[in-house]
Amino acid sequence: MPQKPTCYISYARDAEILNFLVRLKSEIEKKSQNKVNVILDRKNFKVGEDFKRKEKQILESDLILIFFTPEYKKKVDTPIENSGCFREFDYILEKMKEDERYIYPFLFKGNIESSIPRDFRNVTYNFEASTIKYKDSKKNYISIESKCISKFNKLVMEIIKRAKTNYTLSDIRYIDFNEKYQSLLKNTASDGTLKRSCMIKMPAYNAIINQSSYFVIGRKGSGKTTLLETIENLEPDVFTKRYKILSPINAEDISINSIYSCAESLWNDKDFISTSEITDLYWEIFFVIQTMFTVSLEFENKNLDTDFRYRDFKSVAKFLREKLGVSKDINLIDNNVKRQLPILVLEIMESYFKNHILDNANSCTFITSIKTNLNAENIITTFMGLALFKKFCTAFSFCQKKTLISLDGFDTHSEDFRRNTRSLKTIKPDEYIKRNEFECLFYRSLVNVVMRFKKKRNSSLINLVASNVDFCIVLPQDRLDQIREIDRDISKMKCCGLFWDAYDLLKMLVLRLEENYDVTPSNSQNMLQRFHRMLKEKLPQIPNSVEVSVGERKYEFDLFNYILRLSFWRPRDILLNFISLLELVENSENIGLDIDDKMIKDALTQSASKIIDEEFLQEYQNVFYNLKEVLNSFRGFENIIPISDFFNIIDKIKFDASFSYDCNNPKNKLLILYQLGVIGLRFDVDSIANRGYTHHICFNFNEGLNPIYDTIIDRDTITNDAEIIINPLFCKKFYISINTSELIGNYEWSYIEKLAAEKTLKRRF
Repeated sequence: MPQKPTCYISYARDAEILNFLVRLKSEIEKKSQNKVNVILDRKNFKVGEDFKRKEKQILESDLILIFFTPEYKKKVDTPIENSGCFREFDYILEKMKEDERYIYPFLFKGNIESSIPRDFRNVTYNFEASTIKYKDSKKNYISIESKCISKFNKLVMEIIKRAKTNYTLSDIRYIDFNEKYQSLLKNTASDGTLKRSCMIKMPAYNAIINQSSYFVIGRKGSGKTTLLETIENLEPDVFTKRYKILSPINAEDISINSIYSCAESLWNDKDFISTSEITDLYWEIFFVIQTMFTVSLEFENKNLDTDFRYRDFKSVAKFLREKLGVSKDINLIDNNVKRQLPILVLEIMESYFKNHILDNANSCTFITSIKTNLNAENIITTFMGLALFKKFCTAFSFCQKKTLISLDGFDTHSEDFRRNTRSLKTIKPDEYIKRNEFECLFYRSLVNVVMRFKKKRNSSLINLVASNVDFCIVLPQDRLDQIREIDRDISKMKCCGLFWDAYDLLKMLVLRLEENYDVTPSNSQNMLQRFHRMLKEKLPQIPNSVEVSVGERKYEFDLFNYILRLSFWRPRDILLNFISLLELVENSENIGLDIDDKMIKDALTQSASKIIDEEFLQEYQNVFYNLKEVLNSFRGFENIIPISDFFNIIDKIKFDASFSYDCNNPKNKLLILYQLGVIGLRFDVDSIANRGYTHHICFNFNEGLNPIYDTIIDRDTITNDAEIIINPLFCKKFYISINTSELIGNYEWSYIEKLAAEKTLKRRF
């Protein structure tokens, strides 16, 4: 990136305009004290000479000044072979697609009809340049008429400010946000860096500790991974009294491709083993092996009492090391060792199927005897021997502390498997269906096995182990949807949602800022007051509020509300937005630029685009295949649309997704978009009390799913007293026009406090 702001001037060459631009360039550099670089080519540019250099200059420029004249329009609308002006204009259009704020157009000669190219007819122009009167006082020097000097100087200063502002904002694009997570606000990922002072006890915390839930459901970026760190470290005395050492499992280490291959090799033997039985066996054996691994860690870390169990656990640890091929100089806690556990489970299963499947069969009841004896206990016994397995199970059942099996990382799990599956949709449709079904079975088996582990137990060896096992399985929402595809009855599944209300999000941000800037919390202030205090004392460059115009009305928007408005109400979104402001502060200080409202809003708009591209679209790319195309079809819409009109619109848009219901039913399309946070509903203020809603502006993240279910009653009838709202997060990126004087997303503080007080996230789930 250039070391200082760069301004590029595009024009069609003639003597008059060139002389004016030379003067303009000189004044920009002079008044900016050479802190703004101006690129002005004084000769005709031809394709083939140095267009790569030209392209680089344009694409890296912070501001492009275009001076339109009849000659300019002629060159770009009717391209001439080897015309550099035409090629240059193509680069400018590419830059404009990135963001229109990089373009500053002027009408220098002629009128709109004679001078403005067709690609710029819908762009807002600045006509100041055409009103500045000047004359050649001497060769290559323009004399500005006295009555125009003030206007000319104003133009120069405006160009300098725009170039500096764009430079400051552009620099944000090049930072490593992950690094900023770590150094400024601590990462949302569970990497051991999050201080206890920054942890928040969400309802999911108590649900897992008390085992009223075994599964935690949440979207990407909702803090699912941080929850594991909080469970272990928020109240360490509680955790260490209840549980052995925590060794979280990364789902990415469990190869669904390999398990599918194992199942496929037995596909012709469905008479004695089904696909669901294979996946059930995998999970059951995996959980038992994981308890052995946890005990081995406890033993090697010298956390075990030297009672009768010591010798048995020592034998298990030694046995497990041998089977994993781990030498004594390598610690079992090593991630590379942990990655071997899912592979070992698969090897145990494949060895049994290959070498021992017939051991318990007899000629009279061949199939029956195999099915009767094909279970996880027999497979594990065959693997490690009855004596050692029995000793382990008995000793484990006498442990005072339980093992918490925590499994996370399903956000990206099976992505390769899904890509391979999707490639078969047209060329091998039967295989495509079979693989889709298997993936659903795989996750349903996970749920079924966990539930079996937690039920009342008999005296079998595995049940001795299960009696001392708790679970914290962190699943994204789309995996839950997959389970629904083949098992509509999931009421038995003990799960809790990880949803954040606005107060919790503000608290999360404030706690991390106070920790980062070493600010002592004030118990006499609420979270909003603490946030404002933080800005005033440590970040005075950032205002408490920003002014927003809607039509002719102007609103004062609290900064946190504005940050919240451009999010899906997830911790990661809030952090990304605030980090963009921290970068804005840092970059503006480097070039001596004061931050104003527009810069704040531009930085957050840029962050919103990043959230959409790098978080939202990536989150759903493997379940909603054409989501980007669907969003693009909304380009140019109004932000408030009558529900009947919206149904007519989406009825014509094809959804290509793998949700559990018909994705091309218009009502289901509405449900999907609402669930994803793309749209919300607006009701009459007077009707919401009767409906049981807290606010008349309803999105999934603030009022839950009830409003959408009430709107599409039984998916057969539609209530017409609601309007569709497009999430403000998408408005700028997709050129959504505002057709209301109401400021959408500016939730008052009393509402935020009410949501927190009522703990509506629990009700919503």
